[in-house]
Amino acid sequence: MRQKLKKPKSPNVKKISHKLSVEEFLQSLTSGNQKIVISNSILEYSKNIRLFVEALNKLYNLPVLPEIEIVERGKKPKILKQDWVDPYIRTLIGNEQSSESLLRVKLLDLAAISEKNGLQISEFNKNELELILTLQDKEHIVVTDRLKIFLTPLGITLAKGAKKLFDSINDN
Repeated sequence: MRQKLKKPKSPNVKKISHKLSVEEFLQSLTSGNQKIVISNSILEYSKNIRLFVEALNKLYNLPVLPEIEIVERGKKPKILKQDWVDPYIRTLIGNEQSSESLLRVKLLDLAAISEKNGLQISEFNKNELELILTLQDKEHIVVTDRLKIFLTPLGITLAKGAKKLFDSINDN
C-alpha cells in the first residue's frame, strides 16, 4: 500500500476559505503570517472584510503612512503612526534613551559642539559628571584644559541619531 505524501503547510501562510469576522481577520493579520490567501468569494460575501482589504491595498501603495490621532474628551490623544525604525533595531535600542544618549542630546541641544560653545563642567549634575568620563573614553565628547565640554563629530552624529530615534516616541 502506497502512502500519499502530503505537501507540508508553511506556518507563515494563512488560507481563508470560509466566512469570518473582522476580528478574526485582524487576528490573522497580526499573528505573524507572512502571506494571507483569501478567496474572492469571501470578499464578495463579506463587505467589512472587503473594505478592510481595499484599505490595506491603498495603504500598501502610499509612500508614507499618515499619522492617525484618536481624540477623546478629557484624555490625551492616542497617536497611531508607523515606526520607521526596523523592528529588530527597535528591540535592540528599546523605547527609552540611555543616560549617555540623553547627555549627548543635551549637549547637542545646548549647541556644545565646539570649544567656543562648550559648557563648563560646573553646569553638570553628579550623574552627568560620571557619564562624562565614559563618553570621553569613547571619544564622543572632549573635556578641555579649561574644563569645557563639547561633542566630537562622532558625538554629534550619535546625538542627532538618538534625537531622531526618540523624538517620535516622546511626541506620543
